Amino acid sequence: MPLSRRSDTEFGELPALTAPADHIARLRRTLQERRGVVTLGDAMAGTGLAQEEAEAALKVMLATYSGHVDVTDAGDLIYRFDPRLLTRDHRPFLARAWDGVKAGLTVALKVGIMVTLIGYSVLFTVIGIAALVALSSSNDRDNVDSDVFLQLVVLPFRALAEFLFFFPDWFYWGTGRSIARREKKPALHERIFAFVFGPPRPPDAPADRDRAWATRIRERRGVLTTLDAARHLGESRFEADELLGRLLGRFGGDARPTETGEVLYLFPELLTTAAPARHLGRGAVRVPLEPRPLLTGNTAGSNALIAALSAITLVGSIAIATVLFPVLGVGSTALEWALVYIPGTVGLAMFAVPGVRALRLAGERRAVARRNIRRLLLEAAITAARMGGAVTAAELRDEVRRRLPKDFGFDERLFREVLREIVAEFEAELVEGHAAEPAYRFDALARLEAAAEAARASLGLERTAGGPLAFSTEDTPEEAARRDAAAWDRELERPRSSFE
Repeated sequence: MPLSRRSDTEFGELPALTAPADHIARLRRTLQERRGVVTLGDAMAGTGLAQEEAEAALKVMLATYSGHVDVTDAGDLIYRFDPRLLTRDHRPFLARAWDGVKAGLTVALKVGIMVTLIGYSVLFTVIGIAALVALSSSNDRDNVDSDVFLQLVVLPFRALAEFLFFFPDWFYWGTGRSIARREKKPALHERIFAFVFGPPRPPDAPADRDRAWATRIRERRGVLTTLDAARHLGESRFEADELLGRLLGRFGGDARPTETGEVLYLFPELLTTAAPARHLGRGAVRVPLEPRPLLTGNTAGSNALIAALSAITLVGSIAIATVLFPVLGVGSTALEWALVYIPGTVGLAMFAVPGVRALRLAGERRAVARRNIRRLLLEAAITAARMGGAVTAAELRDEVRRRLPKDFGFDERLFREVLREIVAEFEAELVEGHAAEPAYRFDALARLEAAAEAARASLGLERTAGGPLAFSTEDTPEEAARRDAAAWDRELERPRSSFE
């Protein structure tokens, strides 16, 4: 068999497509010769593979390499790959090397932060006590500026007192109160890391993304369109086509052109399940919006305390270098590194790193707002298309403003920018006679939705989840014969559709 499939249970590993390495190698050479653009006929002619073998190899390539599927007016499918045949999620070597450097620096900085903010708080307190003892026993106290020195000595005690006051988990270690409090908030080190590096993000492994898209395909009863992918991604048609090309290869789907030149992506095998049919989707599903990215994810109190401790560490290292060491006559390089340079550097980084992240966060928040506005605009456009009428920009604006989370704020300029992109990508028609605000008809979306629903109904994909048994290992020969006869009768009676 040119195409093999490995499948476990619905909740285990997702099915994976494979093809012989020789077939893939031949198809790679053909794609390189043709600059990454082929039809099924080109693939067969260039590789010498049979139709079934060429289709299998193309699907595996779509799942592995960056590419998507186009359709011509005549209904022919064109497979477009990046001429360099880059794997999906490919990142240049320098970018991957920089990721490794950042990971190493992050670990080093995390260790430095914990040692500085916690260890140095205790260490500075011990130094303060020692300085008090030395001051009280010195015969030269008249030569010391007592006010300045006492302020320096009190500073570590105040830092430690505030630390124990605001973080009683450490003070009441091992008690019931400590356990109860830790259940309500993250651990101390997690809050400190979030202050510097931002809140932890959920893992984004390819397997998790595939599982999420398999669920969405089921919600759409086995048929996806470019519109479905664009709504979920919040991205342009190009990114949606890239994704659908990968899903086509990943799940062994099939691309079918419609009469209007759009492509329907069919995934009948994903609907096969031992669960009741009600577990499958029943049409349109409202797309969830992305939350607004946070700078730290901590409470205001936690941020204030961590900032205070960072300031104490930074100011304390400066005070030790400028006041304590000259008073005590300390000139050791090792002590300077241990008590000045290291805590001072980490204390400075505690403010510098969040400051740089805050600048980058503004761009990230705008990108998330753009994707959410695109999702909401596409949903509003679909609703208007189903009703068969025109919709004005003001009506679209009101709907987006109503549903967009308040913490994003509404950016009129960004809204108009995204609206222009959607109008161009999905061939909306400008309706005359609306002087104040432009009005649009999204008939192309209505036709695409109608074609997808027709495919779902005609193919009967939602019925593949169940049905009479065709074979069972418990069957006797007589029961097996009766099953075969009944299956033959059902096949003769089954209506045929234009998609078969």
